[in-house]
Amino acid sequence: MMQHLSPAEEHALNQMQLSLNTDFTAILLLSKTDGKLHVIFHIGSRSKRTGKLSFKTNEGIAEPVFKSGRVFSASFNTSHAAPLFHSCPLLLAERLTSIISVPLFQSQSLIGLLLTGTRYHSRTFHHNEIQHVQKEASNLSSSMPTIPIVI
Repeated sequence: MMQHLSPAEEHALNQMQLSLNTDFTAILLLSKTDGKLHVIFHIGSRSKRTGKLSFKTNEGIAEPVFKSGRVFSASFNTSHAAPLFHSCPLLLAERLTSIISVPLFQSQSLIGLLLTGTRYHSRTFHHNEIQHVQKEASNLSSSMPTIPIVI
């Protein structure tokens, strides 16, 4: 289910993606109805399946973020992360090779994540790039009341 963000939020995510030179960006939110994460917004998708994906917080890209409540950054050629890139439906559908995944909080509860990544080359994201995504996640989290979480 695609979600409408404000024009300012969409612009900020587009600018973030351009400045980081990433190929794909998505917001996943936890549904109160089924307890799963759903892709509610994405930019740069190559798969029609992306907008229909949902998974539990202990699966795929959600697991390291929901387990720690912290940023998760990895690339396909990192041995500890390789299984994730081979098993996560979102990473497979979008053929991502490097990612930054940042938790989204509301009232100190983890409600979703902001993900951005590359397809055509594995890379290690630098600290300032991760901070950039964290800043956008923080901005989105503060405006989350405008985004219904019931899906």
